Amino acid sequence: MTAYGELVTQKEITTISCVVMPGVLPESQGPFGFADAPGWEKVQPDRFELRFQEFHFQHNDIGEAPAGTCMLQAAAECVVMHFCLQGNCQFATAHAENAEVFKPTEYNMLNMPPQFPFVFSYAPGKAETVSVFLEKRFLLKYIPQNHVLYRKIQEGGADLLHTTNLVINPDLHRVLHDINPCAFSSHMKRLYTQAKIIELLTLQIAQLEEERPAASLKQPVVEKMLVVKEIIEANFNESLSLCQLAREVVTNEQYLKKHFKMVCGCTVYNYILRCRMEKAKELLLTGEYKIAEVAELTGYKYATHFTNAFKKHFGYLPQEIKGKAE
Repeated sequence: MTAYGELVTQKEITTISCVVMPGVLPESQGPFGFADAPGWEKVQPDRFELRFQEFHFQHNDIGEAPAGTCMLQAAAECVVMHFCLQGNCQFATAHAENAEVFKPTEYNMLNMPPQFPFVFSYAPGKAETVSVFLEKRFLLKYIPQNHVLYRKIQEGGADLLHTTNLVINPDLHRVLHDINPCAFSSHMKRLYTQAKIIELLTLQIAQLEEERPAASLKQPVVEKMLVVKEIIEANFNESLSLCQLAREVVTNEQYLKKHFKMVCGCTVYNYILRCRMEKAKELLLTGEYKIAEVAELTGYKYATHFTNAFKKHFGYLPQEIKGKAE
């Protein structure tokens, strides 16, 4: 193991609360240290962590559990990419009156000033999140100085880097799945994961480039698209048409197609698919449903169509994830 990184896999951690504390880890592991806070002995998530000199990857898969709070603090200036894969969670600075809510399949990036306390709150029930902490000087090496993201990071402050949460598109989801777990071991696993984190950063910058026009949209337009997003989330298993969704927000199909992608980062069809696939994964992991039943519950008439869509979306067959659950 070199000084550049260390792999830490912890299946026996007894709490979901963690504090990012300066000085907890050896200096060679960078500015990100995690220590468990008391009071969460009843919560036992599967946690996968990868600690590097300049960035830290953490994946939490939390089963049925009460609400919890995760306190975070960094020793050096950094940026965190936070992905909510399942469940609901909130993020706020320690003294903020309002918290940013992360729904399933949403993510955002935010500045973390040094020694500044942050709070992640998890709703009761299942939750799955990924957080990638990147040292500020490391991150800025990969962003052009004339890029809007570079300016926002340089400005500092405890601010979200996107005005609204973005959708975890299929490419981002694929990389997150590839990181944890992977088939390599020892130093090869470390190198592979490091490359995937760089790929994750690249995809996010590319998505930001695509989303930049959304910043010029008027608030009523953004609000309409968010209403459409909520309608899809509540009715993803139905045969939703562009015409139907457009009528719901009093607009036309072309207007909806154009502005939904600008606000949410993907097409209406892809967002419906994402909602279906995430629900399918959740149902399969319970071990209580047959694949044909999951297909029907997520809006598919034929199980073969569901299986093909699932394989294309996640990169593996639904039978594989069902086997893990059992």
